[in-house]
Amino acid sequence: MRTLYRLLFLTLGLYACSFCLSFQASAQGDHLNVSFLGQLDYDFKVNDIWGYTDAQDREYAIVGTQEGTAIIEVTDPEEPTELFFLAGAETTWRDMKTYGEFAFVVNESPEGGGLMSLDLSELPDTVYATYSDLGIAYTDAHNIFVDEFGIAYLFGAKSDSIPNGTYFVDIATDPTNPIYLGSYEEEYVHDGFVRGDTMWTSEIYAGRFAAVDVSDKSNPMVMGGHPTPLDFTHACWLSDDGNSIFITDEKSGAFITSYDVSDLNDITESDRYQPHPGTGVVSHNIFVLDNYVVISHYTAGVRILDATYPDNMVEVGYYDTSADDGGGFTGNWGTYPYLGSGNLLVTDRQNGLFVLQPDYHPACYIEGTVYDAYTGSPLPAAEVRVLGLAALAESSDFYGEFATGAPDPGTYQVVATLDGYDPDTVSVSFGAAGELAEIELNLWPACDPPFNLEIIALSETITNLSWEIGANTSSNKLYFRVLGSAGWSSIPVGGTSMTLSSLIPCTDYEFYVEGDCGPLGEDVSEIVIFTTSAANANWTPQTVYTCEDGAQFDFSSLVTGDDYGSWSGNGISAAGIWDFSGLPLGSYTFDYTVDNGICVNTQTHSIELADCVAELAVSLFLEGPYEGSGSMDDELNIMDLLPEDQPYDDAPWYHAGGESVASGAMPDFVVDWVLLELRDTADTAYTASRAALLLTDGSVVDMDGSSPVQFEGAHPNKPYYVIARHRTHLDVMSAVPVFLNNGNGNSDGNANTPFNFGSSDGQVLGVAQLKDMGDGLYAMRAGDVNGDGIVSVADFNDYQAVSGTINQYLLGDINLDRAVTVKDLNRYIANSSWIGVPWVQY
Repeated sequence: MRTLYRLLFLTLGLYACSFCLSFQASAQGDHLNVSFLGQLDYDFKVNDIWGYTDAQDREYAIVGTQEGTAIIEVTDPEEPTELFFLAGAETTWRDMKTYGEFAFVVNESPEGGGLMSLDLSELPDTVYATYSDLGIAYTDAHNIFVDEFGIAYLFGAKSDSIPNGTYFVDIATDPTNPIYLGSYEEEYVHDGFVRGDTMWTSEIYAGRFAAVDVSDKSNPMVMGGHPTPLDFTHACWLSDDGNSIFITDEKSGAFITSYDVSDLNDITESDRYQPHPGTGVVSHNIFVLDNYVVISHYTAGVRILDATYPDNMVEVGYYDTSADDGGGFTGNWGTYPYLGSGNLLVTDRQNGLFVLQPDYHPACYIEGTVYDAYTGSPLPAAEVRVLGLAALAESSDFYGEFATGAPDPGTYQVVATLDGYDPDTVSVSFGAAGELAEIELNLWPACDPPFNLEIIALSETITNLSWEIGANTSSNKLYFRVLGSAGWSSIPVGGTSMTLSSLIPCTDYEFYVEGDCGPLGEDVSEIVIFTTSAANANWTPQTVYTCEDGAQFDFSSLVTGDDYGSWSGNGISAAGIWDFSGLPLGSYTFDYTVDNGICVNTQTHSIELADCVAELAVSLFLEGPYEGSGSMDDELNIMDLLPEDQPYDDAPWYHAGGESVASGAMPDFVVDWVLLELRDTADTAYTASRAALLLTDGSVVDMDGSSPVQFEGAHPNKPYYVIARHRTHLDVMSAVPVFLNNGNGNSDGNANTPFNFGSSDGQVLGVAQLKDMGDGLYAMRAGDVNGDGIVSVADFNDYQAVSGTINQYLLGDINLDRAVTVKDLNRYIANSSWIGVPWVQY
């Protein structure tokens, strides 16, 4: 069905511009060689645009919006006038192209109504709209292109039979009844360009463009392709001579990239362009007009490049329609550069239609070579910039060659930089557009001075000086003197540091380092001043614990370097012995004074007197309840048979600790109580003991079920032998001293590594006292029921006395399964007559 739209029935100005003049005034602040003519704003977002000229040379803009399609007369560019608004399905994407006196519109909505054909032959008075599903239940497409033969290409098209493809449609035979010819389905095509029998595809998700032979619409064939820099190929357009194609990637910070496609078997990148480098601007749609590339960039507006030389694209004009910056998707969506008047039609998503007047003129071209000024060799990878232009820097190629340019005649400064070289700047002047300047840039290898000078005082008479070597420096020479004195002392240095000795204490010195670059000359560092220290007063403050031997601490052991000093402070002798007996816990201040006969130095330090509380992290396994795979049975806990108070206060352990768990608060996964004991490393004498909880995974923890075990009276920074005891198992003792270190219960000082009695042989004193459980794990031997360090008949007697008892917490329950049965006897028999080491026997 054909729908008639007459101008008579339209309410003009329905979507009139409410702020055109104010926006015009602000937008013109960011433009070059492009002038503002007129604007028509909309109350909703607009998207793509195309143009049309009727038989009377009236010019029109066909504007896609979120709500439908608008036809706007722009014959008078200063007064754009909406003639028709064809409401449609709501969608962000709407695209249109013209052929003859018809426009064809697609949208990306399943309710879009199919392919819209607009008969424009009776403009400005009337338009007719018809819709077609192409006979294949076609619903929608992302984009459309019409070639010179009247074939429309619907990109990202969908129908019941082909859910995602590029459709080939004959619109020339009968524009109101398009004919479906075939499709290309190898990749999703976002947008494209067609000339002759070649379709150039922008395959956005594949990140490439491709050349497809479409001479046979029923059998398209890929002839070649190439990936694009940011792997999100959005749009493309072919040069008039067909040798170059220009591509956009719709990503933040992407480029406009040109490719030489004259040989599809050898497609090569020619050049890249990017507006406002580093800001993340996103490029969108792209067109070619003669030698110019016209691109919409969302927040950077429409940009015009002179692509006379595709390997040297030069920006010659722009107009920013948006007040936004950066990498967003607001601002300029589309542009149409093909009106006979030469005016540009531009859509801005938030600000509607713009009519602009571009000044197309050739760029001023700069070509040149970057050389090493010392050797005369060309320099690749040098960065070349035209100062004052917000354009990508060019990089010299393998032969040192580069090409760049400027938008207008005038004088410009061209600078080349390269790591390891001093920059070079050349002034270039152009009297007219289209001129070519050929230049040379010569970079001298840099002779950079040494830098990052640092001073480390080793003593009052010795100082180490260090620095980093500058570029191209082959050797260094150190100069130093007493500050302000006559003459410098110099020392050749092969490396990057020098230790000076025989210095005067308490004296200001100055030094610098000279870098020798051979034929390139010398350069010197900054001068750095340092002061030698006074007599050595360095000592290391620390926390002192109440359990120190004799309630005394010798601070002289903390002094580094030469010792000339004496101490003063609460209870400390001049020799550095501090007697803190009877003193309360807290912070104490001491002075350490050194006098070497030249100068005096006093340092004050605070010392913390702290109680002896340390933590021990341990893991172990019991043979009795061991189930395999590093796990033990916790049936006693499950049946609520574990005592709330520690069970080691009786013979033979006589542990006086009051460790207990609140009623009903026994943590989960507890196997049983164990007893940990610390022994002095000097004589293995008893130091402290603590009852703790053993978990099913072998962890030994404090009463909260997770923390390391706390010992009062144990020195946090002192190692101890550790003994683990259990009421039905043979005790074990560590073979090496274990550093408690506030929870780092291990022998090597590494944080959060428990001492593991069950890890491997050699970890405990006499591996034979452990039982090999397989899986690389060892366990305490079961059967020592009376805890005397020997598995003997005495243990059997204790077992026999309670044999047959169930659901109780008993010594005879060797396997801790809450029942004293033959299973416990079996555990006992295997270890009968086993004797523990003397240190752990009672």
